[in-house]
Amino acid sequence: MKNIIIGLVSLLILLVVVAAYQLSKFFSVSSGALIAKYQNPKTAVLVMDMQIEFADTAQKIIGEVNKTADYFSSKNDIVIYIKTEYSKSDHILNFVRKNSAVAGSDGVNFLPELKVVSQNVFVKDRMDAFANPALDDFLVKNEIGHIYIAGLDGCYCVDKTAQAALKRGYKVTLLSDASVSKKESEFAAVKEGLKAKGASIIPTGELIK
Repeated sequence: MKNIIIGLVSLLILLVVVAAYQLSKFFSVSSGALIAKYQNPKTAVLVMDMQIEFADTAQKIIGEVNKTADYFSSKNDIVIYIKTEYSKSDHILNFVRKNSAVAGSDGVNFLPELKVVSQNVFVKDRMDAFANPALDDFLVKNEIGHIYIAGLDGCYCVDKTAQAALKRGYKVTLLSDASVSKKESEFAAVKEGLKAKGASIIPTGELIK
């Protein structure tokens, strides 16, 4: 009996350690090489997590996000869509996340109302979109120097992705009325933190006249 109890306790400790490690990765901001000083740097906008799983929050900004995508597309800038999808095999964190946005579920699909103006779609399984190296490669290949960010969640994925972009040397602009958080009271402090790190925060009205 004693050996069984010791075994169960050891297993529980192992599960806690694994979960803590996975959570630390999930919340982390990735590092990457500084981008080159391009002769003619291009502009891209990241539209983040406008998915059915997050519809309650995403619906609040769908109009501004669609206008933003149309605007950048009309200027021949690059519009990139970021999606969250978690592996079915990630059992521990899927339990913590209440099985939200699991790959293959309806929730990972874009909102039906979202205007998708490009085929540039990158999937992430962490808050930081740059954790997907394909995004890094795409931005470098297209000589992007300035990244605008719209979407959600402002306190989490938007924040972590913006920080990762700044660490790589991108000029970063957060579109304040085309981004949103479930925790709006905390989002104000997040925006101030991004400004302190070098990001710009502007409403879409400063771009779209």
